[in-house]
Amino acid sequence: MKHQDTVALVGDLRTDDQRKKTRTALEEIWDTGVENLDIDLSGVTAMDFDSLTELLEIRNRFIQAETRVELKNIPLRINRIMHFFRVPVSGIHDSQYP
Repeated sequence: MKHQDTVALVGDLRTDDQRKKTRTALEEIWDTGVENLDIDLSGVTAMDFDSLTELLEIRNRFIQAETRVELKNIPLRINRIMHFFRVPVSGIHDSQYP
């Protein structure tokens, strides 16, 4: 059975404190050797370009290690930004945007 994990991000990811908590949570999961990771964004209240970029850099690190990563429960306002920049939210090299 593949090792599956979920991390729920919450709050305003624009703050240094929250970004540090996000990095720490994802680093702890990295150390477990997870093969499938769901990142739940339902509790995220705000995100700016820098916090989105940092999240995607961490996500790409997992993908390069052949971990399946899926961004889930993306709030509408954040999903619009991801759609605009054509950010893949599911799979290893998959995209929900045509």
